Amino acid sequence: MAGVGSVWNANNWHWEEKNYKQWGNNRLTELMLEIRLQEIGYSITFPEVTKLTGEASVNIRKGKTILLFEYEIEGTWKAIKEENTLDGKFKIIEFNQEEIDDFQLEATATQDTEDSNKIRYFLQSRAKKELTKLFQQFYREFKELESNQVKLENDKKRRLEEDEKRKLALAEKAEEQAKILKDAQEREAQLREEAKKQRSDEELKGEGSVWNTGSYFWEEKSVSWACDRIKSLITDKIVKIDNGEIKLTVNEVLGDSGVSIRKGKKIVTYCHELKIKWEGKVGDVTANGEIHLPDISEDSSFDMHITFTTNNPGQDVFRGFLEKNVKDEIKASIEIFANQLREV
Repeated sequence: MAGVGSVWNANNWHWEEKNYKQWGNNRLTELMLEIRLQEIGYSITFPEVTKLTGEASVNIRKGKTILLFEYEIEGTWKAIKEENTLDGKFKIIEFNQEEIDDFQLEATATQDTEDSNKIRYFLQSRAKKELTKLFQQFYREFKELESNQVKLENDKKRRLEEDEKRKLALAEKAEEQAKILKDAQEREAQLREEAKKQRSDEELKGEGSVWNTGSYFWEEKSVSWACDRIKSLITDKIVKIDNGEIKLTVNEVLGDSGVSIRKGKKIVTYCHELKIKWEGKVGDVTANGEIHLPDISEDSSFDMHITFTTNNPGQDVFRGFLEKNVKDEIKASIEIFANQLREV
């Protein structure tokens, strides 16, 4: 997902964090108040959110958007059937963008009756499916805050306007601006050298480096082996198909991967481009060609561009196997790579 950073963040390349905690608090509260559930003839609502703790932020890095949120919610529930009213309290324990359906819900009832116990059990078990839909909606809306086309166009326009202002300021005070720029560059170079020396002298412990107390500050670990690992996982792989097989050989792997530490959490990103040679045989029919996957990433749709370098009779039979069997094998290999990346 393309990132929209601040004007100072050229090409959205540098690390930037935007705080969406207030928006997240407000939107989650609204969504909770909209819930309507049915059980044993009762209409169940969540009329009040009494406590909401957590955070939501959008991080920009290398033109990518990384969404992070984590919350706990406490409040009240009410169940109404005709003239009978039951109520109690609930607590939703820790849900986030990676475990959106893996949360725990605790519920208590004010009344000690058979119906109230049934409602309480329903909330702690089967109601989880509806709440998961709510949290998925929250995630979708959160994504749209930073990815809608209008915002991207406004960002582009804003950057052009600011660029014109900078050019005008430079023309008016050319000598002063040049000196400021030179001083900034020298200071930045000095900081880079100091950081490089510090990192080379320190030994990594646990999640972050020695200097990174509690693994709280942004820290990026080098993953220089990523391209070679992807290549080794796919090259010489033989995919069995009906009455034949397809052999894969990776010609080229481009892109990069990163493992970063922030606020005690690990953030894994990867974005690669693959070019793969394939050779197939089905019965007496043979063919070969190339597969191009321009985008291999966490939210990639694995779009494949398939070409044939042969012109043999009946070779179109391979297209279906390439789009299904071979694609599944490549996705499985990438998942192995991603899991290994998460273990760094």
